Amino acid sequence: MLRTLHLILFLLISFSVQAALYKGVDAEGNVTFSDKETPNAKKIPMPIPNIIKMPKPKPAKKIAEEDKGNYESFTIEQPKNNATLRASNGNVPVSLSLTPKLDTASGHRISILVDGKTVVKGVTTLSAQLPNIDRGKHTISAVVKDKGSKTLISSNNVILHLIRKTELQPTGQGTGPSNPDGSPIKPGPNSPAFRPGPIIPAPSGP
Repeated sequence: MLRTLHLILFLLISFSVQAALYKGVDAEGNVTFSDKETPNAKKIPMPIPNIIKMPKPKPAKKIAEEDKGNYESFTIEQPKNNATLRASNGNVPVSLSLTPKLDTASGHRISILVDGKTVVKGVTTLSAQLPNIDRGKHTISAVVKDKGSKTLISSNNVILHLIRKTELQPTGQGTGPSNPDGSPIKPGPNSPAFRPGPIIPAPSGP
């Protein structure tokens, strides 16, 4: 019985799109279903299948090129990552690479950050100088922003170790007169710094 029910369901599904379905009973009482009319077969009215129309997915909102900047890559070329730089004045040159080129017509500008703080802001060139950076370890990064200050693309982070030499004047030097070459003048009879001592008469003989 269960097998017959499964067969009926299968046939109903299979013939649901057909124009008609016929049910027949042979001399032995076997029930048959067919899409073709046979003697002593009765037509079974088929229900009209319910067709549900699925709504078309809405296309994703296209981001305008000016909103995303259309930039593919942005990197810091110099200094190299984890480089050590000696600069007595603390000025650090930075060189950038941007593909495609900066869209200055749309108001795009470049800013360079040191340890998360903007040091160079709103430039349109790919080279700049970071002024008076303290000695020690620093993280350098750069961003391209549109005219509304929205970040369009960020560069890689570069670690820099900066060494600044401090020149200290040696103790005791630079306080007295000096020669033209900078060396101190040694006291002597002809030196302006010469101070004669007390005159001690030589002992007289017997």
